Amino acid sequence: MANDDYVRGLIPVNHHQGNGLKTHVYEAQSGTATGPMFIGQPVRLVAAGVVENAPEVGGTGTAYLGVAVGFLGENYGPPSVPFNDTGGTTKRYVIVADDPSQEFLVQEDTGGTALANLDRGASCDLLYRSAGSGNNTTGFANLELDASSVLATNSGAVILLKYQDITNSDGTQNTAGDYAKWIVRITNHQLRGQPIVNTAV
Repeated sequence: MANDDYVRGLIPVNHHQGNGLKTHVYEAQSGTATGPMFIGQPVRLVAAGVVENAPEVGGTGTAYLGVAVGFLGENYGPPSVPFNDTGGTTKRYVIVADDPSQEFLVQEDTGGTALANLDRGASCDLLYRSAGSGNNTTGFANLELDASSVLATNSGAVILLKYQDITNSDGTQNTAGDYAKWIVRITNHQLRGQPIVNTAV
């Protein structure tokens, strides 16, 4: 019996105030040195209406605008691939879940000391599972919670709120351990102006 392993970055699931998903469309920074942008990957605002993927996935002062949930091609048409390659000069657009109160589902990593229920309210960093920030076929980010980085301060990338109530493919419930699914919120949000207080719900 084990938690299912499906790494997909940050997936919007709830809203702290019970509201629906709020998104806005931003222009993707063209020719960025940070590489492709994937669904479930944090992004940051770098100019008016322009975003890039955030290569840092934790650490003091790391601020995010939100999380990429989709992409549009030139003239707001469908993209040619399920991720934004951002390599050329053609304008591409990113659909971003950018509400500071948005909650996200994210998978815990494996191989170290697992997070525990007592860690609710603490902050935690994110990490990429392997070289490359995402899957070119699915378009999802290879991003997970870094269980080794749990902190009692606001310096981590996300705040741990609670375990997700979800059933694994073998019929067991999501539980503490490898690949545990957590509900989190972005700690330092660019539209909030300051880190959120460590309060689990």
